[in-house]
Amino acid sequence: MDQVVYPGEGTTLISNMTSMEHIIHVSEHHGIDSSVLNAAKAIAQRAIHTGQGEDSFSRLVKYNRPTA
Repeated sequence: MDQVVYPGEGTTLISNMTSMEHIIHVSEHHGIDSSVLNAAKAIAQRAIHTGQGEDSFSRLVKYNRPTA
């Protein structure tokens, strides 16, 4: 996780976002709390908006580190 390169060879954040949106929709439809998934989706959206959508999900580690 300390690497600088996060290749999206298996799946990318963009494709993961599609899956998260589907799971959130189904969860909410069935009355299941989706707050954790929505938080993860917001972090993924930040990464995508900064141009890292083709990276793997492990890219999100960067967004969960404490700031100095």
